[in-house]
Amino acid sequence: MNTPATDGSNLEAGLPVSRDPGDPSSMAPNAQHQMQSKSSLHAADPAQTIRILSDRVANQIAAGEVIERPVAVVKELVENSLDAGAGRIEVEFRNGGKSNIRVADDGSGMTEDNALLALERHATSKIRKAADLNAIRTLGFRGEALPSIASVSRFTLRTRAAAHPHGTELLVNGGRLIHRKEFGMPPGSWVEVAHLFNAVPARRKFLKTENTEAAHIIHLVKLLAIAHPQTAFRLIENSRVIFQSPQCLTLLDRVREIFGRQISDNLLSIEEKGEGISLTGLIGKPGVGRATRQEMVVFVNGRPVDSRTLNYALIEGYHTYIPRGRYPLAFLFCDVDPREVDVNVHPAKREVRFRNEGHVRRHVIEALLRCLRDAAGIGSPLDIQVDSPEQSSERFPAMTPVMSKPGAPVSRVQGIGSADQGGASRTFGQERPLPTGPVQPATATDRREAGGTPESSPDLKSRRLNWRFLNLVQGPCALLETESGLVLMHCRTARERVLFDALYASMSNEVTRSQRLIFPVPLELDAISTSVLEENRTFLEKRGFEIEPFGRNFYRISEVPDWLEPSEIEGFLRDLVALVRERGPRPESEDVAIEVLVRLAARRAARDEASSATEMILLAESLMVCANPLTDPKGRPTLIELSWSELRTRFQR
Repeated sequence: MNTPATDGSNLEAGLPVSRDPGDPSSMAPNAQHQMQSKSSLHAADPAQTIRILSDRVANQIAAGEVIERPVAVVKELVENSLDAGAGRIEVEFRNGGKSNIRVADDGSGMTEDNALLALERHATSKIRKAADLNAIRTLGFRGEALPSIASVSRFTLRTRAAAHPHGTELLVNGGRLIHRKEFGMPPGSWVEVAHLFNAVPARRKFLKTENTEAAHIIHLVKLLAIAHPQTAFRLIENSRVIFQSPQCLTLLDRVREIFGRQISDNLLSIEEKGEGISLTGLIGKPGVGRATRQEMVVFVNGRPVDSRTLNYALIEGYHTYIPRGRYPLAFLFCDVDPREVDVNVHPAKREVRFRNEGHVRRHVIEALLRCLRDAAGIGSPLDIQVDSPEQSSERFPAMTPVMSKPGAPVSRVQGIGSADQGGASRTFGQERPLPTGPVQPATATDRREAGGTPESSPDLKSRRLNWRFLNLVQGPCALLETESGLVLMHCRTARERVLFDALYASMSNEVTRSQRLIFPVPLELDAISTSVLEENRTFLEKRGFEIEPFGRNFYRISEVPDWLEPSEIEGFLRDLVALVRERGPRPESEDVAIEVLVRLAARRAARDEASSATEMILLAESLMVCANPLTDPKGRPTLIELSWSELRTRFQR
């Protein structure tokens, strides 16, 4: 037997070096000194010996990166079916994919030898050498998915190539091949994954509820179906067909079948070709926005990805076409040279990296602007389909509202410190000519003409102020004279505070007043949003909503709280569901609901403009009784005070 060399010759030759961990002569001087200073227990502990893991353990560890939840299994299996040229794919799962997942296709199939090789790690037909990574056109290419899935489940594979008279069945349980036999079947592949993560209970306990896992699977299959409209899809959950879409001629037909007409009718077709990049797909019309990025879907070379470059380009392209804080509705396909994009930067291939991100971003923005400008210039503005919540062109950031506790000190402006708590829900929309000079404070007659006496309204409290409206300054600001000085009031931010306090008081009222709708409002959601809505229906019903299921992912709203206008119903619920979906189920703390009210108040404030001196005084009086009149719900100041004493000091009097 040859004795391993210890003089470093093997290391110079590039060969592995085998040394006795307890032999001090095999170490460098510094290492010998450190070893002598440590306890000899570590040197003799077998657990400290470096060993090569078995293939089974290595596959189970790799499964933690590639197969993180049931939706990842569906993703890998469906992508293999698409790479095999399948014209029809059927996906079935039970209990959120935890107990059973089945994917069948009519693709090219495999021979028996290839089926056995497919269960080995890094065995693939997509690439041959490292240089092939620069020309990837397929969805899968690493050869890790099938062995990873088979190592953490009971895995059954049936496949048949068209040129062979019979197929092959392979059964693998926990990474061990149980049996292999011939099997009669049509050309294609059939894969069943049962008892996922039973062999790895630590991974299984981190899975979410069955409804949540099922919603992720449904959402993924819909995205893959949109990416490949030429392939027929059928999705089954617990023996019930979720959706069934035949082969579609256009992308719009596939979107209409999967997401419904409410979304498809608000989409524009885009097709732009540039240097090394091509953009196609569907984007939302001007004014159509969403509260989150859930419906902002991008594809790179047919693969649904999460690309920061493309997402920012979409948001920037819609900069003046949807309110700030809203996100565009888009199904955008970006085709680039495979050499210009790296799809191997994420274990699950969810992220990509462009070689020239600036060029891609610039091209996307320019293409979006051309398409949106053409759409905005067709006919009159009435021809543009706009969601009711986005009718305003006001751009406002999505910020956490600043709420004051009841009874908290509010201001040093005269007349505010002793103001009553409350809010206002007045519409400041009556057009009246502005006076050219100072006017007297509003009288009782003026109040009735402006829409009623505040004191007589059960939902509105106000405080009489001995203020005078002087004039408008820089458009949205009103200059007012008080007994203690001058006040500059920003009208829109003041209206946002008044409207928000009124909305918040109405929503927080224990006795909720509801209104029955003559015509129920339809609401169609995707699978994940439906799951979120179902989990929070109790919260909504306590606030005066009556929501009835009317089919799969479809609801009818027949009753709403009286503080919500009919045109705002759909937008309010979509925003609420989207924010809960993005930030987690926190509706009982009202954090998410409050942010939706902030946006609703901002839209109403942009729509209802105060114009007359009387309305300016009424706005100031309503503002003074708010919990925090000095800021709007986003924390921006509403008032700036300049006292007479400060003026005298500045004039050195």
